[in-house]
Amino acid sequence: MNFFHRIPLLAAGLICIGSELGAVPGDHLITDERLFEAQTIRCNYPSGAFANWEPKSSLKETDDPTVGISGSGLPEFLFDSIGEKGARFISNAGSTDVYVVRTAQNLTLVEITPLGSVNTTTIFALKEKAPGGKFLSVTSRHDGFILPLTSQYYGKCKVLEYHQ
Repeated sequence: MNFFHRIPLLAAGLICIGSELGAVPGDHLITDERLFEAQTIRCNYPSGAFANWEPKSSLKETDDPTVGISGSGLPEFLFDSIGEKGARFISNAGSTDVYVVRTAQNLTLVEITPLGSVNTTTIFALKEKAPGGKFLSVTSRHDGFILPLTSQYYGKCKVLEYHQ
């Protein structure tokens, strides 16, 4: 049996594992495809993790990264004028154009900074079932100057406006 024949088996195993961990839609989450009609979305990321590639000794070799939990969240993000292929990203550091990538399960916004770093924000089509529920989201920062500066934050997004 080759790898591609195993994909359904792997997927079934992940669904079973995911359901035990609460990672698949249940009583508290629903799939909401209206996400793909959003024009303006506000996101908050209260918690995250980062990797540090600083050497642990005076040797010139870089050790394996250490991973830590961030003590504070990120400032609020706003994505506006979301279209088929682009949007406007607005944060406390200013605003810039980003690329929009749509899949059947999520909306991903990709920023490429002037220095060549890549930042991604994925908003999943899963949202809280409660009235006014927010969509689940993750944002990843991939900066690289002298050493890589990477982080990933976890939060939720609210659609403020839908396309008419």
